[in-house]
Amino acid sequence: MIVYESMFGNTRRIAGAIAEGMGPEASVEVVGVNSERMDAIGDADLVIIGAPTHAHSLSTSSSREEAEEWAADPERNLQLDPQAHGRGVREWLDSQPPLPRLYAAFDTRADMIRLFTGAASTPIARVLGRRRMEAVVPAESFAVSMHNELARGEQDRAREWGQRIAEVAAQRHVGADNTEVDSTGAVSPGADTQ
Repeated sequence: MIVYESMFGNTRRIAGAIAEGMGPEASVEVVGVNSERMDAIGDADLVIIGAPTHAHSLSTSSSREEAEEWAADPERNLQLDPQAHGRGVREWLDSQPPLPRLYAAFDTRADMIRLFTGAASTPIARVLGRRRMEAVVPAESFAVSMHNELARGEQDRAREWGQRIAEVAAQRHVGADNTEVDSTGAVSPGADTQ
């Protein structure tokens, strides 16, 4: 399952591209963090979580309110994403939802040096690491231009990242009970079998 938060649609578009990259054989559902379909996350073998970077981190209620104000300003020419209202990934993770053992984290951020922008994927990974979850690939950032459009080639990079996630997940086949098994079906050493 891919869970995303998106204010102006860029993070949603990246989530969709990741799902495309995972291929038709992967059963992937892309859902906004405020979707009613979030209840199905407990049944997932892997969760991919993405959010826009606001002030070097995850959004807050005040940064989302500011984004709504920007969208209301006709001079900015911004369209608010249909899933933008409500909680963000920060609040959702704070609620400690049941999650699978494996995850990947991504973010969208301004097309600048990371030192200047920060990355929302960093706190996502930190929270999930504290929950003893395991990243299947390193976190990834996708650039957004100063005109609030995905930078050239970012959706292609997202598809490639999604393909990598699918390949790693296939190599580490995760069983229905979330125990990690190898290609022969044997439970890997150290896997949680309870």
